[in-house]
Amino acid sequence: MKAFWLDVLKRFLASAGVALLFGLFSFALLFTFMSLSLRVPEVEVPKDSILVIDLTMNVSDRPGGFDFEELAMRALSKRGEPQSFHLLELIRTIRKASADEKISGIFLKGSLQPVGYGSGYAALAELGEALNEFRQSGKPIVGYAVDPSLPDYFLMSHSDELFLNPYGSVLFNGMSVEVTFYGKAFEEYGIGVQVARTGEYKGAVEPFLSDRFSDSNREQLEEVLGDRWQDYLGLVARNRKLSVERLGEISRQQFHLKAEDAVVAGLFDKAAHYDEVIDRLGEIGRIDEDTGEFAQISLGEYVDRPSSVGDLQALEEDERPAVSVVYVEGAILDGWGDDGEYVGGDEIASRLRDIRKDEKTKAVVLRVNSPGGSVTGAEAIRREVERVRADGIPVVVSMGSVAASGGYWIAAKSERIFASPETITGSIGVFGLLPNIKDLGNRFGVTWDVVKTEPHADAFSFVRPRTEDEMEYFQLYVEDIYDRFLDHVAAGRDMNKTAVHEIAKGRVWSGKDAREIGLVDEFGGLGDAILYAVELARLPDDFQLIEHPRVETPFEVLAEILETPLASKLSAASINKENALFARFKDMERNLGMFGRLNDPRSAYAVLPWFWNRGL
Repeated sequence: MKAFWLDVLKRFLASAGVALLFGLFSFALLFTFMSLSLRVPEVEVPKDSILVIDLTMNVSDRPGGFDFEELAMRALSKRGEPQSFHLLELIRTIRKASADEKISGIFLKGSLQPVGYGSGYAALAELGEALNEFRQSGKPIVGYAVDPSLPDYFLMSHSDELFLNPYGSVLFNGMSVEVTFYGKAFEEYGIGVQVARTGEYKGAVEPFLSDRFSDSNREQLEEVLGDRWQDYLGLVARNRKLSVERLGEISRQQFHLKAEDAVVAGLFDKAAHYDEVIDRLGEIGRIDEDTGEFAQISLGEYVDRPSSVGDLQALEEDERPAVSVVYVEGAILDGWGDDGEYVGGDEIASRLRDIRKDEKTKAVVLRVNSPGGSVTGAEAIRREVERVRADGIPVVVSMGSVAASGGYWIAAKSERIFASPETITGSIGVFGLLPNIKDLGNRFGVTWDVVKTEPHADAFSFVRPRTEDEMEYFQLYVEDIYDRFLDHVAAGRDMNKTAVHEIAKGRVWSGKDAREIGLVDEFGGLGDAILYAVELARLPDDFQLIEHPRVETPFEVLAEILETPLASKLSAASINKENALFARFKDMERNLGMFGRLNDPRSAYAVLPWFWNRGL
């Protein structure tokens, strides 16, 4: 019997040893395979090349690093999600191309694929200015579209030569905000919603109470939309050498133009097939003898990103004085996390604390692209901004496409606020949303009972409505937070509190109007804010930029992938573009899910949720 068990033990150890060796071999093979697939090759730019910028991407404010799903799809040699580039690296790349003797021009094609708060008009306007700078270098930009959206056409209008596929069309129909209202549905199904709020314009809660916009909310939306549309028309008119009046006529009378009509209207220069555009690019640059097409280099190959541990070490060892750019992009939560759609107040506060300890950082630029969110989360960031300034480090705010409610809360006490006319800001107001499902449960025979030590022990329960006394308390709580909001704005903007209240009341303003009423100091993009911070800190010309978060190297991402089951990442991957109907249901899911993720401990929010619908 002893010999039998010894034999079993030997066989077990042998099998375990083989399994261990196989696991180590598989790990090494996977690591090698992924390393090769992730390694950024050094690409030599061919002479007389065209830089190809495929707009089938997301233009984010913050560095996004590499996406797990995208990497997995690449590893399996399948098409993944559109690549993401952040604004600052795109501007740097375009400027690099303008000075590169090997680059003869830029080719714009494709259609933007917005994700989260990416590809907003303020970011696209800054990108457009970089394209204009490129044209001033004497090198041409050629654009080619098939069925461009308004944002696509906005960028492509910066082209010297603009072509449209003969079977394509242009939708030049203006801007709109369409919001889904759940008030009647909640009433029908027995979902109760109680609200405490401030400001006649704080319409964030209307979708959960009503079936339409209130008059005051409609008024502010019409004004903001009108400002943005006029700014859009003005920039396109400048780029295409057309009048704003003529563009307005096109949007009202034609709005959906076939290729030949778009050329006659002056929106495009010529209707052309792709092969004709390729021939034209060959004339601008040269024909590559090996491929038979124009000499070219893609944006992904040309952009400068850290790709190795050595690159990171070089960045860490760089002792030059720095401007730290801190990105706040997404709805603000109470807690941690940062994925471009949601950002934790504690996450940003922690980064600001680290910056205060960093001797290299002499100034901070806070790039805000957020509709706000949790009051607690926003206050955590604002507090750290105040502490950074108290340590003698100037803080300058650069507003992206939206910096409203909690987004303005964190910006108010900075040294200076830069915004673009396209920015959506203001919305200085607070609300508390208190839903309950008592009637819904009762209709299906579900009831709840409670044992409590005090009358209000279950005041935050979701299975009963709040009493009159409790709602009075919540209303006073929201009004107190609103009063503190006004105090922060008045102190930060050096304004009278009464004057702040007159322009607050939850009202939303365009960047153009915000500058006139004193909520914004001057027009300018991220680059302008950085230069102003450099002046404040009196930095030398060779200062460095440190981004928070920074772009991760492929090897950092690989390490994260190996810590997470690959199958779980692949299960979430999607390579199909959503159709319009499916996208609408996704919008509904996102609108409802937003309040499932906003997590203020006392359900108090300073947020602008209708911005999520991307009509703006």
